[in-house]
Amino acid sequence: STDSLNTGINSILKIVVDRQGTPFVTGQLAGNSFLGKPVQISGAQDSILARLNPATGEPVWTTAPVSTGTETIFDLGLDSAGNLYLVG
Repeated sequence: STDSLNTGINSILKIVVDRQGTPFVTGQLAGNSFLGKPVQISGAQDSILARLNPATGEPVWTTAPVSTGTETIFDLGLDSAGNLYLVG
């Protein structure tokens, strides 16, 4: 919703989809909510990784690196076994 986007900076930079059609996204966050789901960050701005519900687009889970600095995830990928890889 528009209200959830107003609680901080939300940006999606990369999207990958597994064989079951589940999207995983990475982006940047400055605030306390990513697409409406509460998130705890340590720095002023952090990278975020989220698994989205393929039917609704809402986050199933989110995670952010724990550091007082600013992190950036540059790329995201899946291998044939479904393992998720991040480059940052």
